Amino acid sequence: MKAAFGELLTVRGPAFLHARIEAGNAEGIEKLLADPVSITERFTRWLREVHASAVAA
Repeated sequence: MKAAFGELLTVRGPAFLHARIEAGNAEGIEKLLADPVSITERFTRWLREVHASAVAA
């Protein structure tokens, strides 16, 4: 997924990254009970912070 996101950053204009995930939790990981809106906001903030320099380039 990291490679796909890196490639996506080279695309000019709007782009979309589709990623499939498996149902369930990985062994030893507790069930995520956070509100979906909170998860969305946290993920969006992470994308902005971690990849801001790549997007600005």
